[in-house]
Amino acid sequence: MWLLVHKCYTGCMAESYLFINGPIYTMAGESLDEEPYLDGGALLTCGNRIEFVGDASKVPREESRKADVVDLKGRPLMPGFCDGHTHLVLAAEQRSGLDLTGVRSLDELKRRIRAEARKKPGEWIVGFGWEMKNLFSACSPSLSILDDMAIKNPIFLESKDAHSAWLNSSALKQALSLESFPDKCSVQIIDGTHTGLVFEDTFQLKDLLVSERPDAEKWPGLQTTVESFFKHGITSIHNFESVAGYRLVASWFENQSTRIRTVWSFMFQDPEELEHNSGLFDEKIPGWLYPGWVKLFLDGSLGSKTAALSVPYVNSDNRGLLTMSDDELEGWAALLDKFHLSAAVHAIGDRAVEMALRGLGRYREGTAGHRIEHVQILSKRILDTCSFGGLTFSVQPSHMWGDREIVETSLQPDIGERYSYPYRTISNRGGRLVFGSDHPIEVLDPWKGIQAAVTRLAGPTNAPWNRDEGISLYDAIRAHTGSFSAMGGHRFQAGRLASGYLADLVVFNEDPFAVYLDAPGSLFGRLRPYLTVLDGSIVYAPLRSKQRSEEQ
Repeated sequence: MWLLVHKCYTGCMAESYLFINGPIYTMAGESLDEEPYLDGGALLTCGNRIEFVGDASKVPREESRKADVVDLKGRPLMPGFCDGHTHLVLAAEQRSGLDLTGVRSLDELKRRIRAEARKKPGEWIVGFGWEMKNLFSACSPSLSILDDMAIKNPIFLESKDAHSAWLNSSALKQALSLESFPDKCSVQIIDGTHTGLVFEDTFQLKDLLVSERPDAEKWPGLQTTVESFFKHGITSIHNFESVAGYRLVASWFENQSTRIRTVWSFMFQDPEELEHNSGLFDEKIPGWLYPGWVKLFLDGSLGSKTAALSVPYVNSDNRGLLTMSDDELEGWAALLDKFHLSAAVHAIGDRAVEMALRGLGRYREGTAGHRIEHVQILSKRILDTCSFGGLTFSVQPSHMWGDREIVETSLQPDIGERYSYPYRTISNRGGRLVFGSDHPIEVLDPWKGIQAAVTRLAGPTNAPWNRDEGISLYDAIRAHTGSFSAMGGHRFQAGRLASGYLADLVVFNEDPFAVYLDAPGSLFGRLRPYLTVLDGSIVYAPLRSKQRSEEQ
């Protein structure tokens, strides 16, 4: 049997489960020492709510009927995880594009592009996932390199961090002929020659160039993407995309049975678009889709060397790009205040983080409360002059795996070695930490980020990176669970295991705290969901699926 189930006759007529014989991590406490049901606990669901959590001897049998009893056999029960930073529509669209993730050389890229060109003669080739450090370590980008790969196809290749794109001559010619070239998008020219690289606002540029597919053609990609969240124990997401993306997902949710709890933060091109669409913040699909924040961009990324720093990148005069002025941020903040909305500000470099803290300091009364996304570099001046209290810091520790090399080779030591991915500092100064993946920029598995945040990438051949910024395993898991339950704007009574909370649960194959004691560097890889429950129903059970396949 994939799990031990039998019937318990109590009073609930809805779908009901009773979980026993395993540690229950409620994620309601401040530390592991405050978890009350690690031994002898039980949790009962009735419909889409948690009916009871407590001592197994005190399960209220008379309050529910016909509960399926799930014998955990020592496996841990936790709240369903929330991914605090995703791009759902982009992930669905990329499933139909050319995946260049992990491409290590121009020769490998050439093979992929030429193979795609043979399948699509004369058509657009849209790819994603390449990295500058892999392709341009021995040479500089140029139009001719891409032209030689497929001269008859326009090519648009989105980088892994989605803050730059590489176009061939055909695609660049069409881009430069647009009547409304995106304001924030910059075209690289070196010594009077186009390289084919463009930076920032590449999503809008791609949308202007490449014909949009009908919404119904995107639904299978959405289905597969949502199912992949369940496979990683994720039952809710905070998504950051456009109005068009919101309409697509809202339509899909209304017509499909597969859903995931979603808070949608809108990416508007300008204040006028926000004013025109302010009514969106009154729309909702109760229990499933709610409006959240307004996404603002202040800088780029470390991978594209466009994150705005207070000092130049090594061996250059480049301090990255600020994509908004102080006056523009002030205008946005005032407009958000007018509509009682809150900002989610993309700020990676310390110059952008300082700008965000300074600009939002007078506008912290929005319904959800402002939040800053990424916050990968701080500085001594920020720590000396800025307050973190009342702010949510939405961070993606899984980016550490790729960014460590970039920081160590491209940033000045006084900020790179001391203030990179500063999670303990943020927490100690009163900021609320929530974790996300930035999927599809990074893999979905929460344990990749959790391991990085706790071990600071320590391993048999790897010394810890900025060891003092490591946080406890309990705090890292809470940043995917309980921290959201206390967060303004989350909209779902989930993230903790408590009576009355939504029955969004995950059972893992092993106890993460035992795994951590045994082999801290194996959290990512060893831990995987054994069972995922959303809204009181099982949405992922790999062993049950395997058994059914064998029976058929």
